[in-house]
Amino acid sequence: MKFKNRFLLASLLGIAIAGDATALSVCGLTAANSLVRFDSSSPGTINSTVAVTGLSASETLAWVR
Repeated sequence: MKFKNRFLLASLLGIAIAGDATALSVCGLTAANSLVRFDSSSPGTINSTVAVTGLSASETLAWVR
């Protein structure tokens, strides 16, 4: 299960090019275990939020630089 969660998280945290060549769609992880997506040209505006569920008490999420 840990591998599945890590693979899903790694897949969701990828950066994809958005419509404008200078703007990127960026994903981030909040302290409340939610994944957020926002445009790099307007980081103050969250486009979508998804709660991460299914973690056991001993599992935690970590972000990668």
